[in-house]
Amino acid sequence: MSAPTSIRRPRIRLWVLGAVLALLVILALSLRGLATLYTDALWFNGAGFGPVWKGLISAKMIPAAIFTVAFFALLWVNLTIASRLAPPPRDLTPEDDLLNRYDHVTGPYAGRIRIAVAAFFALVAGANVASHWEQWVLFRNAGTFGQKDPQFGIDIGFFVFRLPFLQFVVEWTFAAFVIVFILTLIAHYLNGGIRLQPPHQRVTPHVKAHLSVLLGMTAFVRAGQYFLDRFDLAFSSRGVVDGATYTDIKAQLPALNLLIFIAVVAGGLFLVNIWRRGWVLPIIAVGLWAFVAIIVGSIYPAIVQQFQVKPNELAREKPYIQRNIDATREAFAVNDQYVETRPFPYQDYLKRNPETGQRPNPAIAQTVVLDNTSTINNARLWDPEMLRPSFQNQQGFRSFDIFSSLAVDRYDIGGTRFPMLVAGRELNADKLPSSTWTSKHLFYTHGYGAVGALGNEVTTDNAPRYTISGIPPKGPLQESTQPRPEIYYGEGLSGYVITNTNQPEFQPSGSDATEAGSTTFSGGGGIQLSNIVRRAAVAMRVNDINPLISSQVTSKSRVLLERDVRSRVQTVAPFLALDSTPYLVLADGKQTWVIDGYTTSDRYPYSQQYSSQDLDPTSGLRQSLNYVRNSVKATVDAYDGSVRLYVVDATDPVLKAYRRAFPDLFTPVSAASPALTAHFRYPVDLFRLQSDVMSQYHVTDPAEFYGGEPFWAVSADPGSGTVDLQELQNAASTIPTSTTVLTGGRATRLKSEGARQIPSYQLMRMPGGTTAQEFVLMRAFVPVNRETQLSAFMAARSDALPDGQRKLVVYTVPKDSGAPTPVIVDRQIKADPSISPIFTLLDQRGSKVIQGNLQLLPIGDTIVWVRPIYVQGTGADSYPQYTYVAVTYGDRAVLQRSVGAAIQQLFFGGPSLVEIEAQGTTSGGGATKPTTPSGVTTTAALLDQANQKYADAQTALKAGDLGKYQQLIDEAGRLIAQARQSVADATTTTTAAAGR
Repeated sequence: MSAPTSIRRPRIRLWVLGAVLALLVILALSLRGLATLYTDALWFNGAGFGPVWKGLISAKMIPAAIFTVAFFALLWVNLTIASRLAPPPRDLTPEDDLLNRYDHVTGPYAGRIRIAVAAFFALVAGANVASHWEQWVLFRNAGTFGQKDPQFGIDIGFFVFRLPFLQFVVEWTFAAFVIVFILTLIAHYLNGGIRLQPPHQRVTPHVKAHLSVLLGMTAFVRAGQYFLDRFDLAFSSRGVVDGATYTDIKAQLPALNLLIFIAVVAGGLFLVNIWRRGWVLPIIAVGLWAFVAIIVGSIYPAIVQQFQVKPNELAREKPYIQRNIDATREAFAVNDQYVETRPFPYQDYLKRNPETGQRPNPAIAQTVVLDNTSTINNARLWDPEMLRPSFQNQQGFRSFDIFSSLAVDRYDIGGTRFPMLVAGRELNADKLPSSTWTSKHLFYTHGYGAVGALGNEVTTDNAPRYTISGIPPKGPLQESTQPRPEIYYGEGLSGYVITNTNQPEFQPSGSDATEAGSTTFSGGGGIQLSNIVRRAAVAMRVNDINPLISSQVTSKSRVLLERDVRSRVQTVAPFLALDSTPYLVLADGKQTWVIDGYTTSDRYPYSQQYSSQDLDPTSGLRQSLNYVRNSVKATVDAYDGSVRLYVVDATDPVLKAYRRAFPDLFTPVSAASPALTAHFRYPVDLFRLQSDVMSQYHVTDPAEFYGGEPFWAVSADPGSGTVDLQELQNAASTIPTSTTVLTGGRATRLKSEGARQIPSYQLMRMPGGTTAQEFVLMRAFVPVNRETQLSAFMAARSDALPDGQRKLVVYTVPKDSGAPTPVIVDRQIKADPSISPIFTLLDQRGSKVIQGNLQLLPIGDTIVWVRPIYVQGTGADSYPQYTYVAVTYGDRAVLQRSVGAAIQQLFFGGPSLVEIEAQGTTSGGGATKPTTPSGVTTTAALLDQANQKYADAQTALKAGDLGKYQQLIDEAGRLIAQARQSVADATTTTTAAAGR
């Protein structure tokens, strides 16, 4: 008999009310998430990447939805089958009585319970799928590499694009069947199909058939896992190098093939068991399976590795080491296709004769110096971290001005190329004069203008020579003219600001802190707060009610989010790894941030996995990877935040896949202006990683690679930073080896103690190249067991090159050439009897001496080392100030006020620093003005004239007369050419006389 209607209706109403309340609670808890999702869509649309947002959302939601629905269907069908196979109720045992009571309570809602249980576990199983969206994107847009792996003969694209997602699918499916089997087993027990106590049949035939099918399907899925595990051997780390080695191929691969067969047989026996009584056959199959998995899958490969491989490791592993070498060199772009190797026949032209103690005629060395005057002139006197405090002190006019970092770049002034350091005067929100909401978010909204200084020049009082300075920015650099010098987007900017409000924005109008005006943002991007819904959504997103209730905010107001440039690029392209050092470029009348973007993978078969700790913690390359390409140059406009991703390597297969997935995201580099691309540079993070790889993988012979003897290490970076007096006293002591080789277990690895040499950008003439100045990164190598011997140095070229020329060049130095290394150079500087007393004196005066980065200057076929020296007081407001430069050549080190004076002293017999200061004279920058060397009196006169022209040119540059500056530089060049010929004539005469 049914319940009365008057009773049923209240129950229905209560149920509806409960459902509504539950829905409201869920909605309230999800409101901020929905607001973030909504504002994300508005933000992407404002940035011009609406289709990209849809692509990213669909890449996460579609696979999650598919897997969730699949799991729901799988579990619901099996729970429904378990319900249909339930036997009639029985009341014979306490167990039956308890289950019958459970059935009596839940029976009317059994269908809903099945749906709820299936939905809950489906949501749990599908929640993690969204995190694999990148694998899904690459799987759907997979391409080819045009190269096959050496073991399976399959295109490398299968390993990079398809295998990771296929492995995830099979692993997820296996876990799904295990969970479904357990839940179905519980359902059968609750439904009475399984009994733990007699006298009933423990498992009914129908239940047995159902469970056998599930177990059989689970076994078949496991066979699929074994099949894919075969390809995963290409990433094995068992052998001496990464990749499938002897044991993997000869023992592990056959074991996996056998396990595939056993898993399929076990699955078949589970299905056959449907028509047999008992569980004998499945138990035997599972037991055999476990035995083979342990013996053949684990113990046997270990035995082969221990007793067949290790006693004769090189012979066994040689072909696999070769595979690793070839794959690693290709994956990290350090093979012959990308790297040019040139010999560097180092010569020390001033080396003393060990018998006579005399130095040879300096004419040859002088010729080399004169041929490379521009390289010497462009030696940097300012390290970015040493110059940044000067920028802050001299160009930070207000408490909230900050220079986050200085970019080393190259710019043309009057037709001449100079090394330059550039930084943006950004806003430091932590130093604002007022901390009110209006001040932080409406009034102080942006920084203002760029500052630039020549990297190779100082003023007469040792200050930076600014090419852009002040407010508004002014200087001889043409790019200093900026229609909109405001910086709304920069480095490290967090939080949000709202523009176009009733509150005018602060705008500095001069270099004096009291000079101020106002401005209104006229750019796009961000989110326009055109209605109450948008304002409410933004308020929930930023967890601040003021954007919703403030009377200063209007329908024309615009909230600017993601103002940190790296975060901004990462938001629109989360699959790219980003360089740690964005840099500001002045071009086309704009201030533009440039960030290098990388495509990476850890699935390149046979390539060695690298996880470099040499990189900045913020670098996107500080991860485990075995493939990398610098395929993208990302730019962010400092004013309006517009993002562009320029494709600079259209051949990269990984980038091709992402371009197919997000066609609206990328722009061909041909669309970028030449003024902008002229400032693209080889990225530091990639160069650091590649130099680490190259230190081992310049060795291409597997036998030599196995031995490790020819390996290099990146040279140590001794002495950089504050000079300790104890170091000066110990400078002449023996230098211990700081790098050793570790072998055994895995690939030969280098263990380095202490910091390694930091790559530095330099404007120089490449050895063996043209006379043109190139913008390059440099790093030196030494043998792994000897820091006092130079093995090679590596240069990365940033400028555009003709077709066929390679960006990376490795210069190999002959063994025992005597070429100094950074360790030797540091010792020479500190131990020199004319230098160490100066360091000691400066330190005793309450200051500290700071040594800058060492710069390797290859000139001709010899090397000059340059290290700027700074002095910093002990006061709270003190900052490093350029004071001297130490220059070394061969076994000599000198300290001077300029590189030019140091070159004079080293090569032309010029006066020492003590002699110059005793005479009360100073020496400008440059490489010339030598005193008269033996046999070349005409040269001295010519160089005196050239030096005067150069000094006059610097005066013209300071006055902003670029026309006169260029004229004087040209005249100095002609005089230097005449001096060069004079030295050559003198050399010929000297040689002829020696012959007579």
